[in-house]
Amino acid sequence: MIWTSLQGWLPRGKHIRVYSINLTRVRHPDWFRQDLQALLGMLATRKIRPRVAERISFEQVSDAHRRLEEGHLMGKLVLCPDLPMAA
Repeated sequence: MIWTSLQGWLPRGKHIRVYSINLTRVRHPDWFRQDLQALLGMLATRKIRPRVAERISFEQVSDAHRRLEEGHLMGKLVLCPDLPMAA
């Protein structure tokens, strides 16, 4: 498995722990609900503050994909369906 191969590249006995939100939601819905509540709680109390590069409308999705592929973004692009389309 690829994860086992990656373990050998990590320095000083560090480990990789993979968390798949989709698999957890399906296989362990109670864990998923607890994790989501904890995450939303941390957002609400500002214990975590995700870096948002830009909020974009649906109209800008193809441009967003291009920008993501190019890299160099400082933060995430957030798709906001309620943003008005550009004139």
